[in-house]
Amino acid sequence: MPLYEYNCGLCDERFEKLETMSAAKTSECPACGQPARRVLSMVAAPVRAGAGEEPSSFSAPSAGGCCGGGCGC
Repeated sequence: MPLYEYNCGLCDERFEKLETMSAAKTSECPACGQPARRVLSMVAAPVRAGAGEEPSSFSAPSAGGCCGGGCGC
């Protein structure tokens, strides 16, 4: 089951929830009880090497910021 992130538009609470892929794209906010919307989140997972290959690892952008420094944030 995937782990989804949600954000409440009323109280700005952010939370995660394990749900099936077919679940609705809204969930009840644990802080205020109002509907919260599913938000896009970044997922990183290591990649396993096949037989005879060197293992690969995930590395974050080196420049910083939300998109590697390209937007100046």
